[in-house]
Amino acid sequence: MKRWLIAPIILFSVAYYAYIPLPEDAIEPYKQHIPALTLKIVDDVGRLAELFGFSRLNATRAVTDMSLMAGKYLHPKIEGVQSEEGTFDGIGVRIFKPTTTSKELRPGVVYIHGGGWTLLSVDGYDRFTRALAKKTQAIVVSVDYRLAPEHIFPAAFDDCVKATKYFMKNAAAFGVDSSKIGVAGDSAGGNLAMAVSLYFGKENIQPKLNFQGLIYPALQAMDYNLSSYREFDVSMRNTYTPVTKTTMIHYYNLYGFGGDQYVEYFKENTHTTRETKKKYRKLVDPSHLTWKYQMVPDDDNSKENIEIANKVANVILNPYFAPLMSTDEELKLLPKTYLITAEYDGLRDEGMILGHRLRRINHPLNYKHWDGVEHGFMIYSFYDSYKAGLEHLSSYIKEVSV
Repeated sequence: MKRWLIAPIILFSVAYYAYIPLPEDAIEPYKQHIPALTLKIVDDVGRLAELFGFSRLNATRAVTDMSLMAGKYLHPKIEGVQSEEGTFDGIGVRIFKPTTTSKELRPGVVYIHGGGWTLLSVDGYDRFTRALAKKTQAIVVSVDYRLAPEHIFPAAFDDCVKATKYFMKNAAAFGVDSSKIGVAGDSAGGNLAMAVSLYFGKENIQPKLNFQGLIYPALQAMDYNLSSYREFDVSMRNTYTPVTKTTMIHYYNLYGFGGDQYVEYFKENTHTTRETKKKYRKLVDPSHLTWKYQMVPDDDNSKENIEIANKVANVILNPYFAPLMSTDEELKLLPKTYLITAEYDGLRDEGMILGHRLRRINHPLNYKHWDGVEHGFMIYSFYDSYKAGLEHLSSYIKEVSV
């Protein structure tokens, strides 16, 4: 081969590998290519690790945490916030404190990071939680909960409940007003935040939580035929969103059952019986969606695997595992709610359904749907939409903490 051909071939190969088509209405297409390409690299690193006999999950964990932590070094340091490690009732936490003086007790936020219950950490979320503390002038507690599949449900939920209880009980020691503490999280962290709120409401724990902040939360595992899952039923190597139908099923199975033994049944949507779908359809009802996402589920003619359905039912129908399975009476026990959904997200529809259900029961709700962005935009600190999203969330926390 002639030498002058080598460089064009290499450039073409790199361009071919890096090319991932984005929707025409993506609001920051040049920036959005970066996490899309990162997703492909993470997937390939995991495959290579597995090929050479290493743990695919551990390799994925290392790369995803590193990719988020890079923001800590690529952006200017966030001044005006100090952090320290702590332990709340045996649960590791990182506490972020604004350095400005305050004559009054501050609001508090228990923040629960995302990552499909299996990935990421307080380190990966350090910049986001530090920025949240500065913007809100609140004490932010980031919970280092146990990850699946080493620790399956309800381990992460139990850890978040314990840490939140401890913070509420000892709020004054941290300069925090216990009546102004809320819980928030994104993705799997949004799932855990709502589960914690539900637990506090059902157990009538005092003082009550001030609010819950749910950022594109994972809410149900009953139906994988919702329109958003159909839309994002694509390979991780060719997607611009980290939450596809396949990835969400994989994460839910690791969290709920510690492995992939039921994954194929979830993909076929045979993991629930026709009777179960009809009984609980009012909780996961596509008629609550905006018109362009609405669909009519054919529960009477859906396929089912009764043996598998019986094995998984107690977990996937548990509201602490899948908070959308809460009844309307249980939803009424929740604190004031802040909710975000994103257009390019397998979790979009269930978030929208939750928003509609909360409005229908006249629950205090601040809901914003973000068009043109993907799941995860709130932690991509180089996005303009990250800045807008952080400002929107922070303004809400300050507003409800007066």
